[in-house]
Amino acid sequence: MGFMSKAAEEMDQAELQETEGYNMVLVQPEHFEDAYQTGRYLKEGKAVLLNLEKADKEVAKRIIDFLTGFVFCCEGKLEKMSRTLMMVAPSDVMISGNLYGEFDTESDISPLDHIEGE
Repeated sequence: MGFMSKAAEEMDQAELQETEGYNMVLVQPEHFEDAYQTGRYLKEGKAVLLNLEKADKEVAKRIIDFLTGFVFCCEGKLEKMSRTLMMVAPSDVMISGNLYGEFDTESDISPLDHIEGE
């Protein structure tokens, strides 16, 4: 599509990891437009491990805001895993445990800081 960045187009080619009937995709967005591909994966029933390490802090915040609304509408889940890593999952995928506390550092500012961990 015309509005997708090169990173989003490459995400279309992403290798899927099958685990007990579920597909998981690793997405590393750099631009806000890359959030649309993550939404598509979620609509297809795929869980997404979202690595925001390469995204600018403001872009990462916009992506998180977009995906927060997206998962609300489709009753999915958005879980903070570490400073720059999130799990985005459809409603039928259960996410259990809380890894974030083990990675949290007070000295660093994360684009994910406004997302509450469980």
